[in-house]
Amino acid sequence: MTVNWHNVKSGIKKLPGGAPQGASLGVWSFLSQTNDNPEDAEDDKIYKFVDDKSLLEVVNLLNIGIASHNVRASVPSNIPNSNIFIPCENLKTQKHMNDIKDWTDKKKMLLNVKKTKNMIFNFSKNLQFSTGIKLGSETIETVSEAKLLGTTITSNLSWNKNTSSLVRQGNIRMQFLHKASKFTNNIRDLKQIYISQIRSKLEQSAVVWHSSLTQKNDNDLERIQKAALKVILKERYQSYSEALSTLRIKSLKDRRDELCLKFAKSCLKIEKFKKFFPLNKKDHNMSMRNSEKFALEKCGSVRYRDSALPYMKRLLNKNQLEKNKLLKALISVPMNYDASPYH
Repeated sequence: MTVNWHNVKSGIKKLPGGAPQGASLGVWSFLSQTNDNPEDAEDDKIYKFVDDKSLLEVVNLLNIGIASHNVRASVPSNIPNSNIFIPCENLKTQKHMNDIKDWTDKKKMLLNVKKTKNMIFNFSKNLQFSTGIKLGSETIETVSEAKLLGTTITSNLSWNKNTSSLVRQGNIRMQFLHKASKFTNNIRDLKQIYISQIRSKLEQSAVVWHSSLTQKNDNDLERIQKAALKVILKERYQSYSEALSTLRIKSLKDRRDELCLKFAKSCLKIEKFKKFFPLNKKDHNMSMRNSEKFALEKCGSVRYRDSALPYMKRLLNKNQLEKNKLLKALISVPMNYDASPYH
């Protein structure tokens, strides 16, 4: 590697890794070296972002082969009330971990066991279980919350902690706006600072958690924008709705709806993600006046109904319905022709 600085080139230094950290081609270099990483799980069960890999396994408790802890021999620290655990060798996840470990050994790479976590999503009352996934000779820690690509995910699928984290970081970034407002009264500049520094953080990964927010979560996020608009407009601030109209800014909730709809439309253009939005199968040749374009499966719980994919399907159907109404209105507009002869 060589470094150029003010038209002066340094000497050549050999690197222990494949590419220097932060290099423009470092990401592509890393991807080229990890293309053969074992990924024999189903497409909708494995997700990878550069060096961050997540694996999902759906466990059928009826035939997985559950066991009980022998509390007389030893009392494990993660024992649930039901005293049930699943041996790691019964899980597909353990096989995938073994394959990845063998791959990294051949590549002379190391996996960070401390950063590798296991999380169990289990909403049954009587069959709460624990397990011990191993990475080599070490057992992976089972946690109730983890940060995945900057988003806090908890085992109860609540977004309270993620919202609290966003609110805390948003309040910290409000310092930029407060300091800038002391030097300028230019609304355009202050608005740009808010959008680029504060609102961008409040909308991080919004398509994942927007549909599942509680009213309190929604109010906590909206309160930061309200405070920001007061700083921008100062004595001209009268009310939140009037401030939104003056600055031509939408509420955070409306903004997140737009982001979800935009993301869903983008997924329809990608073959791998398009399957998440199947079209409605028509059993007859006649199309209903208000028929929904995208299939909505029956949701067995409110939690699933309010999750991201069902919510985005409803947004797509609503958007399609509005388009059909607009098209129908345009077709039904009478056309007035001038019957006078040409001159």
